[in-house]
Parts: sequence; C-alpha cells; structure tokens
Amino acid sequence: MAEKKNQLFILSLSLLLCVCRYGWCTDPSSASPPAPPAGHMQPLGSHMEPKPVLRINHMLTPQEFQEKYVVPKKPVIFEGLMSNLDVIKNWQSDDYLRTHFGNDLMGMEQKKKENRSLYGLEIPMAEFLDKYNNSDIYMVSDPSPGMYNEWQLPRFLLCGGFTDHLSMILLWFSSGGTKSVVHTDTIENLHCLISGTKKFVMIKPQFADLIGPEHKKKGFYDIDVDSVNMTTYPNLAKIPWHLAVLSPGDCLYLPFMWIHHVDSEGRNMGLNVWWNLFDFNAESCPSDASELPEFAPLSNYELETVMDLKKMLNAAKQNDGSVHAEDLLTPMLLAEGMKLGHMFALLEDIKPGCDGVLSNIDELPRESLRSGALFMHDLFNSHANSEDNLEPLNDDSLEEEEEEHQNRDEL
Repeated sequence: MAEKKNQLFILSLSLLLCVCRYGWCTDPSSASPPAPPAGHMQPLGSHMEPKPVLRINHMLTPQEFQEKYVVPKKPVIFEGLMSNLDVIKNWQSDDYLRTHFGNDLMGMEQKKKENRSLYGLEIPMAEFLDKYNNSDIYMVSDPSPGMYNEWQLPRFLLCGGFTDHLSMILLWFSSGGTKSVVHTDTIENLHCLISGTKKFVMIKPQFADLIGPEHKKKGFYDIDVDSVNMTTYPNLAKIPWHLAVLSPGDCLYLPFMWIHHVDSEGRNMGLNVWWNLFDFNAESCPSDASELPEFAPLSNYELETVMDLKKMLNAAKQNDGSVHAEDLLTPMLLAEGMKLGHMFALLEDIKPGCDGVLSNIDELPRESLRSGALFMHDLFNSHANSEDNLEPLNDDSLEEEEEEHQNRDEL
C-alpha cells in the first residue's frame, strides 16, 4: 500500500515538473495583466469598424420617404440635397449673416464640448461672429424670424402630416471642434449641413440598456467621447455602430431614439428640423408628387409645439386676457413632475420680466412663442423616461445583429 502511495507521489511530481518545464506553471504575481477591451480610453467608435449609412442623391416623394425610411427607422443621407439653394451659399458667409441678422439675439453654449450642467446665453449674431473664431463658444439657437423666411423644407416633408407636427428648429454654428454628449432624441430629425464637415456616431436604439442605465433618467450618457472607459461601459465594446459623414448641402435623416454623438470640423453650420411622431396621411398628398414644389419656405409652417403652447395659454387665460403661472399648473402637468417654478420660468422665457403674468397673450410675437415652445420641449424632455420606447437587447441580439451584417456583406 505504501509502495503505491510512493508511486503516485512520484508520478504527480513528474507531471508538475513537466507542466512547469513547458511554461504552464507560472508565478501568479508575474502574470501579465489582461489586455484592455477594444477602444478602451480611445475616442468613441474606436472599438470596431463602423457600418455605413445609405447615401442617395435624388429627391423622394413623401410616401417614399415614409415607407422606405421613417417606418423602418432607417437612417439615410440625402447627398447634396440642399447644395444648389441660395440659403446654403448665403449662410456660408459671415458678412451675409452680419448684414441680414446681425442684431438678432441667438442662443449660445459656453463650451464646444457639450456640458449639460452649464446654462446657455443669448447674444446678438454680430457679437457671436466677432468672437466665435477665437473662443470656446457654440451657437445652438432657434433661428431668427428672418432666417425662418430663408430656410427651405424639401418636398418629402411637404405633405402627409410632417409640417403639421414640426416640433423644433435649431441652428448649430461654431468654428469647429464641437462634441456632443452621447444622447437620444425623442423626436424625428432631419439635419442639414451648411458648411464644414459633421460626423455622426450612431447606435441602434435597441442597444440603449446594454450601454448603461443613466439614459433612462437623463436622455444621455456620461461617456467621455474623447476617451471611453470600457471598464465602466464594458458592453459598448461589443455593440455595432454606424457612421454618417456630412458635407455642405447634405442632409441626414436620423430616426427617433437612435443613440448618437456628433463631431464637427471647420467653420461649421447646420440646421435641424425635428418633428413629432404621427400617423402618415397619404390622402393629404396629391396623386402626382410633382405637383408639390421641390422646396418650400420654413416660414410657411408653424411648429406643433407653438400650437400646443398657444392652446395651453388660452386654456389658462382669465377674463381680462392675462395668464398667470399658477393657472398653468394643471393636474396633468403635476403628474408629469412639473412645479410652479417651472411655470414661472416658462412665462419668464416668453416675456422676460413678466413676474409670472402675461398680460395679453394675443399680442405675443411669434419668436417669443417659439422660444417658449422650445423651453417647454426641453423641460418635458428632461423629465421624459425613454424606457417605454426601447426594446432591450441581450448578447444573443448582438450575435443576430452581427450575423445580419455578415449576410449583407456576402450579398
């Protein structure tokens, strides 16, 4: 019995020596640390090659746009869509902007790298033009009334209900080098570039929960887009992404709830047209789409948010025609998390110095109502919980996504 134990001991020792001889026996303290995940501490999108976004160079009918891109939530770049319009050439000139819109107050952010904890400012267009090439500032603003008159909407938005549900228009203008947070928008988006280059890093909305939970409360992620910490966001290294690069005259359709981050280069100006989700009404379109103009002035249409704000103000109007902040705070708004301070801030945005009372809402200028509508949109968006709009994916879904990508490559 003792002899067998000795034989087993010798055999075990021999095996151990053999393992160590071939390098399989190492001191744990000398082992190399595991390699960091792909893209760790690198710019967003470095973790894998991007998927392209479809580019087309022809005008669509509203029905084609709705059926091919809006319904399937498929991004598309309209290459050179706006290139031949005067507004593109004119707005590429600082002298033109100064001459025509120099006195118009425009919204401005204090940092080119977006920081949603900082408050925006308002300064005249001419002052912005004096500063923007040598300052870390960025125009993010509702266009002035004169700019509304010059901007054009393409044919594929001119019937079916798009212009009845316009939510917000924003102008983005800088000397380049701007970086947005990684975020989602709860509305549909057409972004047209006037000057410079813009890069959109985009991720399908179904991957939102895999990235991280904070978007549910804030609508954006705390990711440093210049240096992504993949240990904090480990799933991001496995998630596929799309890249859209815009040149002047290009427009990108970015569907509802797609996760995205935007970089800009060069003297950079773009304009967003946002609209709310709605049921497309084909009967409102002519049988022959050529009866629609190729482009129509944005000023021909009113924002749905402005119309909603007007309804809200009119519902709270007192017999003397005034509106008081406390009358705006309905049970529905209370249920949405609104407070009296929010209503005071809304009226102050519409008419600075009003102290919570608008004396005659029927005489409010259009730009004041647009400003108030934008304020309300931001307020509701900050309270919105996007969880109900998402269909979370797991690792199996990532494999299905990759298989779909491989099949497309083979085709």
